[in-house]
Amino acid sequence: MKISGDKGFQAFVMGIALTILLSATLAISVLSLQTFQETLRPAMERKAEVVGESLSGLTMKMLDYGVPLDRLRDIEEIFRSVTANNPDIGFISIRDDSGEVLYRHFAESASAPESLKERFYLSRVPVRHQGGVVGEVVIGADRGYMSQKLDAIRVDILTVLVVSGLMTFELLLFLTTFTLASPLNTVRDVLRSVRAGDFYRVAPLTGAHEVNRLASLVNRLVRRVNGRLQQLGEETQEAMAEKYRFGTRDPKPVRTARISYIRPPLFLLIFAESMSLSFFPIFVDQLYTPMAGVSKSLVIGLPISIFMLVWAVSLPFAGQWSDRRGRRTAFMLGAVVTSLGLVLTSLSQDLWQLLLFRSLTAVGYGMVFISAQGYISDNTTPENRTKGMALFLSGFFAGSLCGAAIGGMLADRIGYRPTFLVSAVLGIAAALFVYRFLVDRREEEEGTVRPKLRVKDFQTLLTNKYFLIITFLSAIPAKTALTGILYYTGPLYLEELGATQSATGRILMAYGLAIIFLSPLSAWVVDRVGRKPPFIIAGGLLGGTSLLMTLLIPGVWGMLSAVVLLGVAHAIGVSPQLSLITELAPGAREGLSTGKTIGIFRLTERIGNITGPLLAGGLSAAFGFRGVFMGFGGLILGSALLFSLLYLLFQIQDRRRMEVHAV
Repeated sequence: MKISGDKGFQAFVMGIALTILLSATLAISVLSLQTFQETLRPAMERKAEVVGESLSGLTMKMLDYGVPLDRLRDIEEIFRSVTANNPDIGFISIRDDSGEVLYRHFAESASAPESLKERFYLSRVPVRHQGGVVGEVVIGADRGYMSQKLDAIRVDILTVLVVSGLMTFELLLFLTTFTLASPLNTVRDVLRSVRAGDFYRVAPLTGAHEVNRLASLVNRLVRRVNGRLQQLGEETQEAMAEKYRFGTRDPKPVRTARISYIRPPLFLLIFAESMSLSFFPIFVDQLYTPMAGVSKSLVIGLPISIFMLVWAVSLPFAGQWSDRRGRRTAFMLGAVVTSLGLVLTSLSQDLWQLLLFRSLTAVGYGMVFISAQGYISDNTTPENRTKGMALFLSGFFAGSLCGAAIGGMLADRIGYRPTFLVSAVLGIAAALFVYRFLVDRREEEEGTVRPKLRVKDFQTLLTNKYFLIITFLSAIPAKTALTGILYYTGPLYLEELGATQSATGRILMAYGLAIIFLSPLSAWVVDRVGRKPPFIIAGGLLGGTSLLMTLLIPGVWGMLSAVVLLGVAHAIGVSPQLSLITELAPGAREGLSTGKTIGIFRLTERIGNITGPLLAGGLSAAFGFRGVFMGFGGLILGSALLFSLLYLLFQIQDRRRMEVHAV
């Protein structure tokens, strides 16, 4: 009998649960939309009446002062002020008692239509003077504004459905893994040990669950056999010890570390940090103070670059510390530090405080980032490491997607600073999750001495030709585009186009959607094909091409196309980078542990994260947004072409060297 986590059954259970939950959410959303639609028109008409009554009262006061109705001064200036402060008001006019229009004004968004009734909901308020009606104020509530609001609500509903689906998937994935797949795999490991003659391992599962009952039965059998082996004579025990493993103490529990356990806390932490993605440059703009000799564009990009710099510098040291203290401890501390930084960020009063608090957040973020990657590397093999890293990327970008979308909507409704506080709460939740559920294999390796990070480790990697081209011609350009375009230029460019924070969040979430859906598929194909460089090259070429879409398709749709294609490019090309590094770069024989290699690679890679906003700010100040997209597109395309050329050259050199040694 084969005992294992039934992935088909697990997927079936998750599919049923997702279908039920999303159907219920959709039904509630449709009913809410109908209620909103039914109440929006009466609310707009009532508001128009209130505005009309205010203007009517102002007009009657002027009439009382002896000003004739047809000689009111600056009345159209008042109309412009009203429509500017009330975007739902598209038309205002004042007519005399004969119906002749004396004054008329259309909002900029509502030019004069052929029929007022077709374009506006009209409200009429009489103007009275000396006991009689001398005219009327006509207010037009814009039907187009109502349609825009309904369209925005529909898109928000779709966004919430996508986000809730992803969040539900993450929760169900953990629940089914924790209650079904992981216990079954633990029992399977115990039975495999028994088949190999090891009667000193039991499954640490208790409770009334059917799988736990099975585990209890297996444990009783293992303990019974172990006890009987202990009762044998000394000579017989020595003979049996050659074939079987047993002991005088109670068998040790098997701890099965599951890489999927790292997804929920990683999702929560990335969700928390990404909630400011859609508005952070605008938040910085509110704290902007001029710096001598530095343009405003560069100053606004400075907090992002400082964050990336501190994050990058912390990675190798965090990787080393994570190697020594364990992934679980490092993740928890990193989540707490990140939450503290988010709270302090919400309290920032000037740019210098913001830089300090974002640096603190970056330290915690780096600890979480490297600990999660280290945990996956600890629990995967070279054969499935690309798939494991794809799991990391899909969890990372699922959190980023959901955070950007929800953060944008929250910022529109509660403001920037409260949104940072909500982020901090989610960070603490991630730390609590790790404390409760994560099993760290390194915590069981007592007495193990971890080597310290040395300058020689940097020299070893930075003098390796494959490490150099993968890092500087693939990883760094990808990160440059991520921070320069997605984190910095995207929100500012969309703000210039008139997009709201919610709309910006929805557009940026398209990048995460591409990563989530394509990254696992791409990783599966990479593992099956076994060749990673073609995927890295294809990702680079597509990434450079994606940024040129903003030049071919102007406006919001061009930016959306660029974001989607950039996500596709990174889904194809980013996952194989670290796997190829671990295959071709120096390893344990040079004293480089997995944590060190990942840390140094991620540190070097962050050069792109640091320079991205600064490069985008400089190009924006000199050439505008068009120059940013052209510059970044050319940089990434050129890097991908040079990478392909050098990799081919290095492979030819290695092949010739092996032929010489063989002779």
